[in-house]
Amino acid sequence: MSDHSYIQWKNWNIDHFGKVSPGLLYYYSRIFHDKRLSDRCRILEIGFGNGSLLGYLRQTGHDISGVEVNEHLVERARTSGYKA
Repeated sequence: MSDHSYIQWKNWNIDHFGKVSPGLLYYYSRIFHDKRLSDRCRILEIGFGNGSLLGYLRQTGHDISGVEVNEHLVERARTSGYKA
């Protein structure tokens, strides 16, 4: 499967990169609820996909960057203002 075919298969729209749906907002807030993250951590996400966790962590004030093997997704991240 090519990089672009994978994006299509996952139904990841470029306009939704880094967006956090209400369901994911709830999910991430539960995951990180008890974690001891300082007010502004530097965080690296490996394999960020469509960037929802990048978006969540940015919204919560962290310095976030990511790595991804899919160059199309890296370009989306950079276009959306993320360090990738």
